[in-house]
Amino acid sequence: MSISSLMRLEARKIKIHRLILFAIPITLVLIYATFVSIYGINQTHASSFAAIIKMMTATVWDFYFFYTAYLVSKIIVEEYVNCTVMILFTYSIPRRRIFFAKILSTSVISLTCQAVSQTICFIFLLTMDRRFSLVNGFITRVDYIEWTQYVLIDLLAAAASVLFLSAIAVIRKSSASVFLYGITFLFVYQVIISQINEFSILWPCYTALFLGCAFFSTVSIHRWMNRLTAK
Repeated sequence: MSISSLMRLEARKIKIHRLILFAIPITLVLIYATFVSIYGINQTHASSFAAIIKMMTATVWDFYFFYTAYLVSKIIVEEYVNCTVMILFTYSIPRRRIFFAKILSTSVISLTCQAVSQTICFIFLLTMDRRFSLVNGFITRVDYIEWTQYVLIDLLAAAASVLFLSAIAVIRKSSASVFLYGITFLFVYQVIISQINEFSILWPCYTALFLGCAFFSTVSIHRWMNRLTAK
């Protein structure tokens, strides 16, 4: 069975439309948080688009990190808890392919929903600025480029989080562990994004984080995927 067939099977099994619809209230909350946060910190109209864009994209990433943790718990942990993964293992399909399809499904859902929310929040920011003049100055081509780079960097970090949380799910087989260990990953993300403003440094940092998570995930799944007992 091909990866695409496994992903379609996964989509039917987890009722993917419900998970995608769950992103709608998240986006609405983010829109509200974007307006309140920008209006609150910028009542003097002193902040630039660059500062606000960085804050906004990081906020969207924070929300979707927990959404990703929920997806990992739903797609991977529940398979172990309900022992349904044992049924999949009886098929003549390599187990690595099964887990790769699960991780890829999680990545597609999480990254797509996050990218859409980032775009909607950015459009909302531009609309509200035209209406209420919240930001100091006018948006420039450089601001558009910075927003694009922050979104791409956040998507790279999101992909790394999927790999990390999936590995934790396979090792610990517990939703609580996924969220608990995920807080450590969230802390690392926040430290990097809050302390570094240069894209020439941000890209290598998050690329290294992604590669590290990819290695950790590969090793963990290879070692632990045969241990089927839920903890």
